[in-house]
Amino acid sequence: MKVPRHAFDRARLPKIYGLSVAVENMDEHVHAIQTEVKKRLEATNMKYKTAADNHHRYKVIHEGAMVMIFLRTERVPIGTFNKLKPKKYGSYKILEKINNNAYVIDLL
Repeated sequence: MKVPRHAFDRARLPKIYGLSVAVENMDEHVHAIQTEVKKRLEATNMKYKTAADNHHRYKVIHEGAMVMIFLRTERVPIGTFNKLKPKKYGSYKILEKINNNAYVIDLL
């Protein structure tokens, strides 16, 4: 389950059959508990995701619509941004829709 820390941890120990049945039973029991916990965590995370997705508002814009562009400072080349420049830029027409989050716009 975890990454080995030393080269010795990667070495396989010889199996001696019939040495300890209790250890084998404990190993199976721990493995069963881990799989059950993993399944419950996945189910709980899906429940949280569906609850969070109910509050999301998805806005899909179609081709031909006029939109305003909001540029964040990460999108502007370094050294060209200052706080007095506008953050919103004119109304542009959407020429093509790539997916729900990416569009091709007409800059002219």
